[in-house]
Amino acid sequence: MNVENLKEYLKKLKILRTQIKGSKSVQIHKKILLSSADSLSNYWFNEIKPILSRSGFTLEQLDNYDKKFTHLLKLASSKGNKKDNFLLDLKFVIKSFTDDIILKIQTGNGLLNPLSGTYDFLLQTIQDKEQNKYLKEAINCAKDGYLRAAIVLGWCAAIDQIHKKIEQLGFIKFNVASAQMASAQMGRFKRYKEIIKISSLDDLKEVFDNKILWVIEGMGLIDLNQHTRLKSCFDMRNHCAHPGEAPITPYNVMSFFSDINEIIFKNSKFSIT
Repeated sequence: MNVENLKEYLKKLKILRTQIKGSKSVQIHKKILLSSADSLSNYWFNEIKPILSRSGFTLEQLDNYDKKFTHLLKLASSKGNKKDNFLLDLKFVIKSFTDDIILKIQTGNGLLNPLSGTYDFLLQTIQDKEQNKYLKEAINCAKDGYLRAAIVLGWCAAIDQIHKKIEQLGFIKFNVASAQMASAQMGRFKRYKEIIKISSLDDLKEVFDNKILWVIEGMGLIDLNQHTRLKSCFDMRNHCAHPGEAPITPYNVMSFFSDINEIIFKNSKFSIT
C-alpha cells in the first residue's frame, strides 16, 4: 500500500460517481454499480483503514469515512436505493480524501511506510527460497506497520541460518571453539568463560543467542565489528519482544534488516552448500 495505490482507489471512486450520476434512473438497480459500491467500501474497511490506523492516523480522523462507507454498504446491499444517496456519500469521500489522507502522507504528516519499496528490494536480494518465504512474512509485518513483530521474525530467520551453518560445519567445531575461547588468558576472549557442549541441533537451540554470537566469532564466521552489529540486532529483537519505552521506527527496522542481510544472508561464510 502506497500513495499511488490510494490515488488509484480515489480514481475508482470517481469513476463510480460518474457512472451513478449518469444513470437515467432515479434509483440504482444495476448490479455492476451495486457491486462496485460494495467492493470499494469493503476495500476501505479491509485494506486501507487497517494500514492507516497503524500508520499514525487516529480513529477520529477515519471515523467520518467509516460512516460514509458503512452507509454505502447498506445502499449497495439492495436494489432500488436513490442515486442521490449514493452521490452524497461519494461526494464527501472524494472531496476530502486527497486533503485528509493522500496529502498528509505525501507531506509526512501521515505514514504509509516510506521504506516499503526498500523492503521489497531487500527481499529480492535473498536467494534461498525458504529463507525468502520466511523473511517475506517478517517484511510484510514491517510494511503493514507491525515493526516489533517484523524484527522478532527477522531475528528468528537470522539465527536459524546461523544454526544451519553450525550444523553443516559440525557440532564438534563449535564445541572446540567454545573450549578454546574459555581457556584464553588474554586477548579478545579472555572474559569468555563458558564451555558449551552440544551434539545436535536441538541442543544448539537451547543455547542463548548472545552466546552463539560469541562462539561463531571464535569460529571465524564473523569478526568483532560484525559481532557488535549482530548483538545490536539481537538487543533490538529483545526490546521488541518485551514491553518497554524505546521507540521502534521504520528506520530502525530498515537498519536491522540491512545488517542481518549483509552479515548473514549475503555472507558466503553462512551459505549452506
